[in-house]
Amino acid sequence: MKKVRFEIYVSVFLLGFCCASRSNQLMVGTSATQTAETFETITTQNVSRIKEVGKLFFPTPANGLNWVSAFAFSPNGKMFACGDLLGLVTLFDTETKSEISVFRGHSSMILSVTFNPTGTLLASSSGDPDNLNPDNSVRLWDIASKTQVAQIDEAYKQLDLAFSPDGRTLALAGFDGVVRLWDVDKQALKTEFKGHKNWVGRVQFGAYSDILASSSGDGTIKLWNIKSGALTQTLSVPDGTWGMAFKPNSSVLAAGENDTVSIWDSSNGTELIRLAGYEGAVASVNFSPDGTLLVSDSGFENPNHALFIWDLAQTTKTVLSGHTDIIETVLFSPDGKFIVSASRDDTLRFWGVTRES
Repeated sequence: MKKVRFEIYVSVFLLGFCCASRSNQLMVGTSATQTAETFETITTQNVSRIKEVGKLFFPTPANGLNWVSAFAFSPNGKMFACGDLLGLVTLFDTETKSEISVFRGHSSMILSVTFNPTGTLLASSSGDPDNLNPDNSVRLWDIASKTQVAQIDEAYKQLDLAFSPDGRTLALAGFDGVVRLWDVDKQALKTEFKGHKNWVGRVQFGAYSDILASSSGDGTIKLWNIKSGALTQTLSVPDGTWGMAFKPNSSVLAAGENDTVSIWDSSNGTELIRLAGYEGAVASVNFSPDGTLLVSDSGFENPNHALFIWDLAQTTKTVLSGHTDIIETVLFSPDGKFIVSASRDDTLRFWGVTRES
């Protein structure tokens, strides 16, 4: 049986300092999906890989409140982008963790960042959670010139962004419940999908560029054909959906709900499996590039603020602890060799993934 070992190999602390953090024990789950709460403790190997890698300084307000609110890898994994509470979007070199550029223009919290498929453009959206000083803009940045090349101003904040696989369309998840599609080349609105009855929290394109999934606080996930404009499928998730992700090159879709993660075949609306052990809303889910693993946060109300990594073939769970506040984002690197988690404890943590035969 193939085993997967998770090794913490670097931990990057923001807000003016960087410090390594280590744990010599991981929790490995062996129970079934509906009773995934019994674990055995094993010892992590190769802890010498844990090391401090440098310092990253983010400007902070007087009260010192800031964290990474949005995160994305470039398609080749050589860069990553961080958006923060102050409205800054910062580009880093993945290998050295050194800062490449800071994109300034937003004046509210960054809600989403995403690269286009060629890695030449970065899109970011912002919005004030309290609507006191709202900047509900979406901005496109040219990576080579490090300049803003487009801006979309909306009356409502756009909670998530996604480029189509061909890079020609940018999907916007509106707080007003509307999904908007923008033509990237023409910098113009192409169409709107109005079917949700509450905020749209996530948008994700499927394996083919004509299918778009949108998740909402109205208790549904909707599948749209962006060529015909037709609603092709509605999945019922009564408690609402937060995190959402397609399995690579597949119609399989994972949805972070309240106290659970559900996995669906979106092509026919069949729920395939339900993963238990969560506490509260699950904000972020992501498949490994080969589709065999699923990573998620453990839920907003989980006091341990852990990561859950599921081996989907064996339906077993590994628990990674270290964060001390709510986890906003979890993401596999494009090569699948590590996982990044961004938390309200002001840290980015990088978790190495080693496969054993």
